[in-house]
Amino acid sequence: ILYRDVYMKNLHRTAPGVYTFEVSQVKVFATDTAGDLLSYLRVLHPEAANEIRISKVGEKTFFYSLNRQLYNVCTAQ
Repeated sequence: ILYRDVYMKNLHRTAPGVYTFEVSQVKVFATDTAGDLLSYLRVLHPEAANEIRISKVGEKTFFYSLNRQLYNVCTAQ
């Protein structure tokens, strides 16, 4: 299971719901069991532009994709 915080820098909105960013830092929590999965799949690109697409699918629910490879749902509180 992936338990990480990805800190972004140089965040730019390129279209509605589409943003590009650079990775500033990644904090890995002790409960993370994914290991080098992100590196292996090359999901995040250090020192290069990354893309996140966010779509609202419910009142407080969002669907997002990271570099069109990793798809997930998150909720806001």
